Amino acid sequence: MTANFQWLDEYKIGDAAIDKQHQYLFDLANQIVDPNNDQQKTYHNIMGLYHYVTEHFAAEEAIMKRYNYADYDEHVKEHSLLSARLDEINSGVIRGDIGPGEVMRFMRSWLLNHILGRDILLGDYLRQQQDAMERKASNNDVAHA
Repeated sequence: MTANFQWLDEYKIGDAAIDKQHQYLFDLANQIVDPNNDQQKTYHNIMGLYHYVTEHFAAEEAIMKRYNYADYDEHVKEHSLLSARLDEINSGVIRGDIGPGEVMRFMRSWLLNHILGRDILLGDYLRQQQDAMERKASNNDVAHA
């Protein structure tokens, strides 16, 4: 199988667990768009992605809640739209209306636009929060010295 989607370090958002999940999403995307797949295999792989992404979105959303992420509602809305589109893609594959090209375009758009767009912004926010906590801890250490 040739990799259509290659994970690059520049896609990391800075949260090790989320980065690992994103990397696995790239692996799943490659399984889905494998040209050797028949309709049944593509359906099976999309269902695997659907189940995995449900867990992934829940993990991201928990992190956003924990850190009071200001863009939480918009990010969750995008997750809902992606899940709904994935469901449409899956149904289209079953009916035979959607072929490998459209599946490939969806996966490329999702992985690159969502991760490099929304999720990178989340990563920036998480880094700012971490930096603020470290500065606060450092200031407390100095004040108690």
